[in-house]
Amino acid sequence: MNKHLLRKMKSALLASFLLTMLLGLYLVYESGSAEGSLALVIVYLFALAGNFFYGIPASLLIDLLMKKIDRFHFWLSGFLHIFFAIICATLFFLSEEWQKGEKHNLN
Repeated sequence: MNKHLLRKMKSALLASFLLTMLLGLYLVYESGSAEGSLALVIVYLFALAGNFFYGIPASLLIDLLMKKIDRFHFWLSGFLHIFFAIICATLFFLSEEWQKGEKHNLN
């Protein structure tokens, strides 16, 4: 496996882990206990799946687009990563609203 893809996979694992840990710390702070541990495992698995099936391909596409750009590479790459994340969140939101609309139309 090439080093570039391996680095992307490590980043996806780390991002998923950090998201889960930050959410876990927040939940423990708010509730005072770690009762939602199973929920955190589920969050981790979904974050991991999202990072692997959407995040890594989007990041590889951004790397391909940014290959010839030297000036403002860091800032432009960061903007594109955030842009793709917003697209993903928007698609998730629209999908959920569309499904809610189907339920209302069936009744």
